[in-house]
Amino acid sequence: MELRFVGDECQVAGDPLMLRRALSNLLSNALRYTPPGEAIVVRCQTVDHQVQVTVENPGTPIAPEHLPPLFDRFYRVDPPASEKAKVAALVWR
Repeated sequence: MELRFVGDECQVAGDPLMLRRALSNLLSNALRYTPPGEAIVVRCQTVDHQVQVTVENPGTPIAPEHLPPLFDRFYRVDPPASEKAKVAALVWR
């Protein structure tokens, strides 16, 4: 596994436990669906006085129709039966 952190140092005011949980979920999902030998890239930047964190991995992308409800509590993306890899997203609000 290789993690590459790219971008500025960012400071966020918020509940440390919830922030840690959100980042942990993103990294856990990225790690689960990243092919062996590939890298996960974490970017942090400030855009219009807001912190933007991006986690990228070369795994199977999430279909556009699943993006709007992606951050609903306990929402899961189930892969087509033909796919061997399981792709899921689970995020707490």
